[in-house]
Amino acid sequence: MMGWGWGTGWGGAGGWWGVLMTLAMWAIPLGLIFLFVWALAPRFGGGANAGVLRQGGGGGRAALDIIEERYARGEISRDEFQRLKEDLRR
Repeated sequence: MMGWGWGTGWGGAGGWWGVLMTLAMWAIPLGLIFLFVWALAPRFGGGANAGVLRQGGGGGRAALDIIEERYARGEISRDEFQRLKEDLRR
């Protein structure tokens, strides 16, 4: 009967403190992963290329914004605008 009465009922591994620390060791990294994914989600919402088309690459204007402006100014026809927009989404 050696060892009976030692510890706090959880095998002497720290009792409730050990349980809380174990939960924290899992909750903190999982919470950080969740926050990272949550922060990036708006960039990728609305389709595979939505973030790329609207945000543009390298600090320039997005291609979709440029063709929308050209269409609004009357530089391109409706058919050409639709074709260019479809090409960008592929």
